[in-house]
This record gives sequence, structure tokens and C-alpha cells, in this order.
Amino acid sequence: MSEKPIQPKNTPEVDLGNEAGSRAMEQALRSSFTILKLVIAVLAVYLVFSNTFSVDENTEGAIVLRFGQAQTEDRDKVFEAGIRFAWPYPIDEKVEIAREKPVKSDSAWYAAMGAVQIGDNPNQRPVDASRDGYALTQDGKIIHLQAEMIYRVADPSQFAFGYADAVAVLQLVLDNSVTYAASQKDLREIQNNPTVFASSVQQRANDLVDQYDLGVEVVRVTVGGDDVELPFLTRNAYNAFSSAESQAREARSAAAGEAKNIRDAINTEAGEIATIRNQANNQAQALSASVGSLAQRFTDIIEKYPTQQTRRRYMEQMYYEAMERIAENEDIKIYLVSKGGKLNPAKLRLLINQPPPEVEEEKGGN
Repeated sequence: MSEKPIQPKNTPEVDLGNEAGSRAMEQALRSSFTILKLVIAVLAVYLVFSNTFSVDENTEGAIVLRFGQAQTEDRDKVFEAGIRFAWPYPIDEKVEIAREKPVKSDSAWYAAMGAVQIGDNPNQRPVDASRDGYALTQDGKIIHLQAEMIYRVADPSQFAFGYADAVAVLQLVLDNSVTYAASQKDLREIQNNPTVFASSVQQRANDLVDQYDLGVEVVRVTVGGDDVELPFLTRNAYNAFSSAESQAREARSAAAGEAKNIRDAINTEAGEIATIRNQANNQAQALSASVGSLAQRFTDIIEKYPTQQTRRRYMEQMYYEAMERIAENEDIKIYLVSKGGKLNPAKLRLLINQPPPEVEEEKGGN
């Protein structure tokens, strides 16, 4: 017979399986608590730095509010580039501000279903004054306009907290400036010089920005040629009118040029006529003086030689004296040529420096 082992009295029985499970659970709980602590630490760090942000240089800025109170209002610090620390909301709150931003005005432009979509065919949709925007020019013309304004924040605190929505106010400022500037200029001025019109819009916008103290400054206003249009129902008629007016101006210019050429020609002819007239007057004066001198000479001769005989003798004397002066000149040759021919050879003709013509032989039979 085998003997049973002897067990000590009052000794509890040990459950080895339950003890191993308890140890495993304890280790698992310890690991879970470690991971949970790590997660809590990570979440705590994240919550602390969750409102931390960075600011790009020269493009944006931010104002940190702590329990609703601005931490800084200095412009340079608001737009200073770098990382900004802020406590999580509701302790801290950040207000981001763009340093420069565009605003576009479409209040005087076509509506969404206007001529931009339907083209130039007015039969597809009638004019809808309740939808399409427009502006009135100084000469009473209807025109569609749009403009873009670039503004820069000069006072961040006033811009962010002076108005509930400063950008919406700037939108109204630009719309008002476009309408006002259009009312101060004629249609042709706006169409031909959109950049000058843009300057007028910018000047009006500057005045309103200063008046309402929006904390911004207007950098520039842009209005291009494509931003100015006539209502599509009147565009063709106005273009035809402008073309006719342009042709009329060209015709007037051509007529003025032709008139100038005619006046120049007349002035030239008048100058030539005046020259001829002056020459004729000079010749007339010279001839008159010569005739007067000759008449005076005849008068003196008549007074000195009152009778015909004395005057004849005086004339013969003058003739002989002239012939003597001629004869004394060695360069002068004198020819005596018969004037009467064979039948009357007694008449002689005096030729000075001119040889007598050769006598042709009479033609006839030998």
C-alpha cells in the first residue's frame, strides 16, 4: 500500500492560477496608467500651445486679446514677423489682420445675369434696372463701372475694433466713390481716360476714409478700359453716333487744312502780286521821271530857243557834237551805206558798229 503525503495542519491551500492572472492584470494596469499619463501630458502641452501662431513678414498681423483686453496696439508689434504665444480660448483670443487687401466695387456693374452672360443680343433678356447696377455721368449718360481698391492698415486697433466690419464699410466707401466720381465727369472723359477717372475715385475714397477714421490708407485704385462700358441696349447706337461724330471731326479737320492751304496760296499769290505791283510802280515812277525829265528838257529848249529856226540850228549843233564824240572813239566804226539803191544813190545811211549788208548779185541770165 502506498502512503499518502502528510500535510501540515492549519496550512491554507494555494491557487497558483489566480495569482498569475492577478499579477498580469496589475502589470497591464500599470502600463495603461503610464500611457494615460503620457497622453494627458501631450494633451496638456497641446492645449497650452494650441493658440500659438506665426505671422508672415509684411503681409499680415495679429492682435492678442486676453480676457477681451488687447495686449498691444503698437502697429510695428502687430505686424512684426515671428511666432506669437497665446493661451487657449477663452483666456486669450487672436484677431488676425491682413496688412494689405483689395476691395472690388461691382455696384455699378452688370448683375449676374446681365450682358456679360447673354452677350450683345438684347432680345435674350430685357433691361432690369432693379438688378443691373449703373452710374450717371455729369452729362446725364448711363454707364456701367467697376473698380478695385487696395488699402493698407495704418491703425490696427481702430481697424479691428472701431467698426463691427471695417471691410464692409470700405466696400461702401468704394461704391460711393465710383458713383460720385462718375457724376463729376462726362462720359467721353471716363471712356478716354480711365486712369484719370481712377485718380478721382481714389481722391474721393481718401476723403471718406479720413472722415470715418477707418484706420486705413488707400494705396491705389484701378479702373481699366474693360471696367467701363455702356449699357448693351444703347452701345450700338452710341458707337454709331461716336463714329459719325468722329467722321465729322475728320471732315472739319480736312476742311480746315484745305482752307489753310488756300489761304497760304492766296497769301503767296498776294505776295507775288504785290512784288509785281511794286516792280510796275517802280518802272512807272522811273518812266514818269524819265518822261518828266525829257519834257523839262524840251521845255528848257523851247524857252531858250523860241523860234523854229533857232531850235533847228540847236538840234543840228547837237547832232554834230554827238557825231564828233562818236568819231573820236576809236572802238566805234562808222559805215555810210547808200539807202536809195541804184536809182537814187545820193541818200546815205549811217551805221555804227554794224557792217553794211552784202549786196546780192542780181539774178538773171548772163
